[in-house]
Amino acid sequence: MKTDTEVVLDEKPYSIKFKITSVPPSVNSLYNVIFSLKTVEMKPEVRLWKSKAKMMIPVWKPTKVGSSGFLYFKMDVYTKLYCKNGTVRKFDVPNMEKVTIDAVCEKIGIDDKFIVESHARKVDWAGDEYMEVEVGFTD
Repeated sequence: MKTDTEVVLDEKPYSIKFKITSVPPSVNSLYNVIFSLKTVEMKPEVRLWKSKAKMMIPVWKPTKVGSSGFLYFKMDVYTKLYCKNGTVRKFDVPNMEKVTIDAVCEKIGIDDKFIVESHARKVDWAGDEYMEVEVGFTD
């Protein structure tokens, strides 16, 4: 059953494509390093984003599984690529990809070790930031 916040763009027997209507905060710094305890933890605002993003990730029950059992992950981030002064905006896509993969895999109940292929890109966009994500089984 879909919630009001889920936006499914396409669903096929082997894959699903959906929209997350926000991007993680502080994508250049997702973790706090606590040197005195020798630990690393996700920042609270990133944990909050991850929880909200999971509400936008649909429950996916694929009708077919690829012969390999492995997954691919694609992510398009629609955001402004330039600062107001014309310089290129610092926006760490690999960090964003990792936290999004974690959220998606936790929601659909699949270990991220099964992702064998990933592709992420930034798309220059003047409107509200969002992501389109596709997850599917490889052949």
